[in-house]
Amino acid sequence: MSKTDWRAKWISLGWKQDAYPMNIPIAYKKEFSIDEIPQDAQLNIAAYQHYALWLNGKTVSHGPSRSFPGTMYYDTIDITEYLMIGENHIAVVVFPANPALGYSIYERTGLLIQTNVGIYTDSSWKVAPANWYGLSDLVLSLPAGYQEHYDSRKTPADWKIKTPSDWQNAFVLGGVSTPPWKTLSPREIPLLTEKEIEGKLVWQGKGSREIIESGNLAIAFENEALSTADGDDCNVFTYDFGKTRYIRPAISCEELSGNVRFELYYSLVFDGKPCVDRAFRTAREGFADSFTPSENEMEWEAFLPKGFRFLTVKVAGDGKCRFTIKSKAVDYPYGEGKLLHSDDELLQKIWHTAAETIKSSTNDAIVDTCSRENMLWTMDACFTAEAAYTTFGELQMWRRCLSLIGQGIDSDGIPSAVVPAQKTYMILFDQAFTWVRSCLKYCEASKDLSLLEEVSPKITSLLYLCEKHITEEDLFSPPDYSWHFVDWAPIDKRPYSLPVNALLIMAADAGEKIGSLVNNENLERLSLRIANRLRNAAQSFYSEEDKAFITHIEPKEEIPHNSFGFIEAHQKLRCVIHGNSLAITAKIGTEEQRKNAAAFCVDAIANQSPYTSGMDNFFGPGWTDTLLAPLLDYGYEKEVIAFVKKAYGAFIDVKAPTFGENFLPSEHNSAHGWGASVNTLLDRIF
Repeated sequence: MSKTDWRAKWISLGWKQDAYPMNIPIAYKKEFSIDEIPQDAQLNIAAYQHYALWLNGKTVSHGPSRSFPGTMYYDTIDITEYLMIGENHIAVVVFPANPALGYSIYERTGLLIQTNVGIYTDSSWKVAPANWYGLSDLVLSLPAGYQEHYDSRKTPADWKIKTPSDWQNAFVLGGVSTPPWKTLSPREIPLLTEKEIEGKLVWQGKGSREIIESGNLAIAFENEALSTADGDDCNVFTYDFGKTRYIRPAISCEELSGNVRFELYYSLVFDGKPCVDRAFRTAREGFADSFTPSENEMEWEAFLPKGFRFLTVKVAGDGKCRFTIKSKAVDYPYGEGKLLHSDDELLQKIWHTAAETIKSSTNDAIVDTCSRENMLWTMDACFTAEAAYTTFGELQMWRRCLSLIGQGIDSDGIPSAVVPAQKTYMILFDQAFTWVRSCLKYCEASKDLSLLEEVSPKITSLLYLCEKHITEEDLFSPPDYSWHFVDWAPIDKRPYSLPVNALLIMAADAGEKIGSLVNNENLERLSLRIANRLRNAAQSFYSEEDKAFITHIEPKEEIPHNSFGFIEAHQKLRCVIHGNSLAITAKIGTEEQRKNAAAFCVDAIANQSPYTSGMDNFFGPGWTDTLLAPLLDYGYEKEVIAFVKKAYGAFIDVKAPTFGENFLPSEHNSAHGWGASVNTLLDRIF
């Protein structure tokens, strides 16, 4: 549907809510009649930020795919099977964005719908605050959504199939070019699939039946004394869904008498008794929802899916009930996937576990993990997307993530590490350098030049900004409003960092090739200029004494820098695997020096445990391919495979269904997508 075809208007509740949309979900309703059911009825829908759509009382879809407001994506849904001859009812609820600026973009709330059966959003739609959702604090640590405290006693009776008489007409925000939604684009990826999934009851017991203020649920439950019980004394039940994944919890209450509230607590772990995740443990955090049933409504389905493995349902109140859990697994349709061409049983299990980790970390974008943050982190997404291509042959999601990351780089070249999000302290140039390389890798895999044409202006702006921060010593120091971590390893984070300079050289090398492919001579020359300056100067990082590259060189003059993540003087590190491996890929120094660097890396992975963070050569699983693949060129295939078996085999030993954020098998339930980078490495070998 082209822009000129749109008759629909963006609509909302009113000017006050448009000015201050925080915590106010909005319900929309429209009645219409048709004389016959068309063969192909299509509905286009866009919303900011999340929507649930019902037609004649039946759930049709949830969405939309996350997007920057400036490029708003709309879903196209076949609604033929939901239509009836005569009167029909469309019902929608739209949740607002939350104001965690580093992890979201807080904008006005709006809905836009247009169908090919003559229905489109305008002032004739009826609207009201959907206050029965009772949004309070964030359900997860940062961006994933608000807690839902659904009170069916406040829900207008049968509102999805009958329009309440006291609802007002919609407030029109404007047409399809209404700011900030200036551009509408069709969804770039398939709709997510939702299939019923059963959890296994692993614990039951009893706890307090007191109904407390909903905002304190998670904190109160964390401190509650629970005891095991049987029969009618039970009011707390914990279910295991097999692995951490994206799940839409639902409850059906078959019998009800008296006052009852279902409280739902989400967790990644179960250590013998129910618990609730608190993420970074601030007062606003708690993985909890609640549902108060009534004769008006006996079933509840979460508006937003949650990332968890264990669900604990607590029945509070002095009433009695009988209920059934009816949750749905929400998945991106990756398909069957490829096979690993190796007869090694352990490596096969590692490959399969990586595939499960990718699935758990993908919804409408590739996210670091579906649970705590549920966000597209630049570096995580690049590593996981490449692994998804290796494992499933998936290209659409890879392209989508790279496009979103590109939109997060502004006209001055300043990147965001998390997209879509407002600019905050999370301006990480090292992550943006990884993105540039990933764009080239995607093009080489897909032969799709359109992405490079789209992002090349952003790459140019990024590299121009970087060139401004190359000093007279021909080394790069990130601007003082930014910071870098390369990995959560304790590498030296002062101005002249070898890993950061090596990553910029690698980005410039990729930028030169991208410029050539899309005939962008400006980008090509800029990239070559940066690469030459840095590569020549970076040779000074090599230490003859250590027979390896050192991590940090002290600038001759003091350079302003962000102290966030600064390594204290007594913690200074000399040689680390990051700098040495990246120096090989960036072609820093002589061939003999790079050969020595490879030997240093092999010694590091052979003699140091990967399981303990804080060590000199600790690195996260996302870096497995990037740091170990260069060693293959120097004949260290056996040593690399041995490390993979040791590090990832520990997860297999404890029957972990997914990989974690670190090489710590006890934390595998985080289902951290970047750990699947091991499949990219295994694919190179086999």
